[in-house]
Amino acid sequence: MIIKNVPKEIDILDLLKPIENLEIRRKKFEIYAKVKYGRWCKIPRTIAIESELIEGVAYYIGDGRTKTNRGLSIIDGDESAIKFFIKWLQRYFLVKKDNIKIKIKPNYKEVLIHRTMLKRIFDLIKPIILKICTGNNKEFAIAYLRGIFAAEGCPKYTVKSGSRSV
Repeated sequence: MIIKNVPKEIDILDLLKPIENLEIRRKKFEIYAKVKYGRWCKIPRTIAIESELIEGVAYYIGDGRTKTNRGLSIIDGDESAIKFFIKWLQRYFLVKKDNIKIKIKPNYKEVLIHRTMLKRIFDLIKPIILKICTGNNKEFAIAYLRGIFAAEGCPKYTVKSGSRSV
């Protein structure tokens, strides 16, 4: 399914409704959520759909640990990619700098944020972003490719079938 009219933002609370054992707390203008046995996590009410969000999602698809449910983490040796990922977490997922762990290894750094709720939100917005990128919005498609290339991905196009993949 291709999204033709791209919404301006994703409503996070609507996305989270189907999750079992979800608890939501509101404090003034802030929203916190957790699942059973998890920690409370400040979450955004909405996330704006823009190029930087899409680039970050694509980067995480390429370099992130997608098989875990415990949080978001990447491993990369490129300092600018690590800075981008940290700013992306802060802007779109409201992550505080002191909640981000950085493990320094000889040839790379690992950036971790241990919040199950953030990983769930990421897993819910990922298919929405992928649908948007397969539409006719050239700006978003380019942002997606920028993120994949930053994660050292490569494109593939099969002329016979017309299929595209990264």
